[in-house]
Amino acid sequence: ESNYNQYSVEWVPSFDDGLIRLRNQDADVFLVDHNLGAKTGLDLLDEVQMSESRKPAILLTGANDLNIDIAAIEKGAAFFLRKGQIGSDHLLERTIIYAIKTAQEFNKIRLMERLKAKVELAELATRSKSLFLANISHEIRTPLGAILGFSDMTLDLPDVTAEARNFVQVIKRNADHLLIIVNDLLDVSKIEAGKFDVTVEPCDWRSVVN
Repeated sequence: ESNYNQYSVEWVPSFDDGLIRLRNQDADVFLVDHNLGAKTGLDLLDEVQMSESRKPAILLTGANDLNIDIAAIEKGAAFFLRKGQIGSDHLLERTIIYAIKTAQEFNKIRLMERLKAKVELAELATRSKSLFLANISHEIRTPLGAILGFSDMTLDLPDVTAEARNFVQVIKRNADHLLIIVNDLLDVSKIEAGKFDVTVEPCDWRSVVN
């Protein structure tokens, strides 16, 4: 008997069927009767854990019992209605509309909170990675400096054989390559930390492009 909207209403015949429909979340709103025989609507809400769901549920009860009303909200119902009030001033339809709108806004807020948490987690991971890169780069530079220094000292010795000199030059050349990689890692961590300094200087752009 809706005055404002056209609803497609489907009746669910049993407690177990109600569990399936609530878990599948395949309706915009659920009207849950409190009196379900051996079990109650509160048992149904409790098993489905409506507080974790995406769609609202409204508990319908014939009892004028404040404890039932409070328990319904605690178990995740969006609203409760006493059956004697349903026919007055389109209260049921107004409650349905309000429940759906409230759930939609709640889900928007929850989605934004989840996105914010993911962004914060990603930023934390980036900071951790940058810190790791900076630390490991500094740790590598220390022994690398010793390798380069002693390679130069060895090459300056007067009695180094030609074969040994070739070996040391290979060591020094690869250490230089490794130093470039380490410096690049440091640059990456500086860029991510917003501390990268750009140096402006003349260059042969053709050789850079090549």
